[in-house]
Amino acid sequence: MSKKGGTRGMEVEGPVEASIIRIPPHHYIHVLDQNINIARIEIGPLTYIRQDNERVLFSPVRMVMVPPRHYCVVANPVARDDNGQVLFDQSGQAKLRHADLEIRLTQDPFPLYPGEEIQQDVTPLQIVYPDTALRLQALLDFEEEGGVKRVAGDEWLFEGPGTYIPRKEVEVLEIINNQKKKKVARGVIIGAAVTTAVGAVGAVAAAPFVLGAIGFTSAGIAGGSIAASLMSSAAIANGGGVAAGSLVAILQSAGAVGLSGGATAAVASVGGAVGGAVGGAIGWLTRVTRRRS
Repeated sequence: MSKKGGTRGMEVEGPVEASIIRIPPHHYIHVLDQNINIARIEIGPLTYIRQDNERVLFSPVRMVMVPPRHYCVVANPVARDDNGQVLFDQSGQAKLRHADLEIRLTQDPFPLYPGEEIQQDVTPLQIVYPDTALRLQALLDFEEEGGVKRVAGDEWLFEGPGTYIPRKEVEVLEIINNQKKKKVARGVIIGAAVTTAVGAVGAVAAAPFVLGAIGFTSAGIAGGSIAASLMSSAAIANGGGVAAGSLVAILQSAGAVGLSGGATAAVASVGGAVGGAVGGAIGWLTRVTRRRS
């Protein structure tokens, strides 16, 4: 009868009734002590003699072998000390990190202790080719070897060429090729251009209202306003007068007579660049107004 016990993903035979079990090299068995109901591992090469109170749970099974550039995932892995030695409790049973995962890369053949399971069989590592990237997402908070801290939900790219080493805290969302990256970049550029153009139109339309609110009126600069403070600061910085062509001078002129036809034509001709600058200046002044209010 075929059975899958603590070695999920491996086909193992059922209990062995023989009293003498010969375990070849790189093989192992699980032995259950029926007096205390604790299972332990026996590793070959060994000729094992079964006691009356013991039960051999399956015939000798080959250890897990992970070749170079491969990995496997083990569920409920055993706990180990700083030297990599397996920890055991007082009853002699190997301690497990229940509901946890461990990614094991190429190493010497290893057995599965009672309770450990193969969550993912031996799999080749993923090669990321040039002009290709993996979009990754953090499932848990962790810190990378380089000191970069990731929190759950973070997304980033692993760009090729290179070999991606999986982590239990990270999920691969998708593979992005160069053509898709170009489409994403093109969409970002188009979106930025549209946003800048809309911002320019909105800035030109809103300019008279914002300028009047902060004190740049058609009758001049209102006393005690933000505009008056700006003019005073500009005059002090310039040695007593407001420099021609400065931001205060331009806003004072725009508040008095509005945007001239030439200025409007300039905004229309250069589009997002001038409009974005005007929008940024007016946005800053608007934030200053709100804070003063």
